[in-house]
Amino acid sequence: MAGILSLARHLWPGPLLLALALTACQTPAEPVLRPTELVWSFSAGDYVRSTPISAEGTVFVGSDDNHLYAIEESGGTVLWRFETADNVSASARVQGGTVFVGSWDGVFYALEAASGALKWRYVTDGWITEAAAIDASSEPPRAYVASSDGFLHALTLTEGELLWRWGPVGGFRTAPAIGGDSVLASSEDGRLYAIDRTSGELNWSFSGGGAPRGNPAVLDGTVYTVAADRRLHAVHVSDGAQVWTRTLEHGAIAGPAAEEDAVFLADLGGNLRGFDAKTGASLWSTRVDTPLRRTPHIGSGLVVFAGDNNRLYAASLDDGRLLWSFPTRGDPTTPVMAGDMLLFGSLDRRIYALRLAASEGEP
Repeated sequence: MAGILSLARHLWPGPLLLALALTACQTPAEPVLRPTELVWSFSAGDYVRSTPISAEGTVFVGSDDNHLYAIEESGGTVLWRFETADNVSASARVQGGTVFVGSWDGVFYALEAASGALKWRYVTDGWITEAAAIDASSEPPRAYVASSDGFLHALTLTEGELLWRWGPVGGFRTAPAIGGDSVLASSEDGRLYAIDRTSGELNWSFSGGGAPRGNPAVLDGTVYTVAADRRLHAVHVSDGAQVWTRTLEHGAIAGPAAEEDAVFLADLGGNLRGFDAKTGASLWSTRVDTPLRRTPHIGSGLVVFAGDNNRLYAASLDDGRLLWSFPTRGDPTTPVMAGDMLLFGSLDRRIYALRLAASEGEP
């Protein structure tokens, strides 16, 4: 307890330490990874809505101050920053020593990971608000970029040359995902599209019942997506046939996470739910007293998720028991685990790195 209270003093002075001490959730018998130390935090110039990623000891994260930052993972030193002409809410992707990221300025950038030097840029006619899908196995290797201009763009990783462009349909404001022979993208026109990765031709489309809510997730030949009709849909990647659908009590604006033969979804009613990936049967449900607007992160036996009340939560992957919660100074982004650290951005304009360690009992 002393270690985590010390950590809280960095974030919450004085009596507000009580908020952390009162995070008594269901106490498991086995050791659980919990935050024990604030390793570093970095202040950007505006909101941080981008989910950080870590590659080769460097954290890459965007901010509404129009910059992409490269930060030393171990100590929080800023290695470089790259300025765009608008918000960077999309998460970056790293492949072969190059960082790829889109901006609300409509430009997709390829940067040297070591220095931040611009390698190439590709201009769309809309906003790029979510991450690209990197397809390193195709020839040539390529990035699939979804833009609010209604087109899905396939670009070579080396030069940014356009291989094909599919559309237009309603604007794309979710991240594409790769599944089988297709790249999958949800459009504002309410359909999930499967575009052939090689030819750029339409393989199939699926109507999910309204505009998409969050990014699709792919697991073992099935794509999972949420729509405005308050339903979670499971669809075959190969042909677009529906596998199952589940009606939700509350709407969701964040896409699901799919891993370990299960699908996890956070909703606006404060519910985190686990579903069997093959059948859609409910595995478990846990609730917190705040809307949930971010996709959960799966790692090390935990489902870590962000509340709309300046808190991070962690539930057991196996049975949904709420294990701990952690106060932040602003609503956090989707967190991500990198080794023994938990990385997340926040609407308090900061990026945080917390040390995780196994312990028993209350935090």
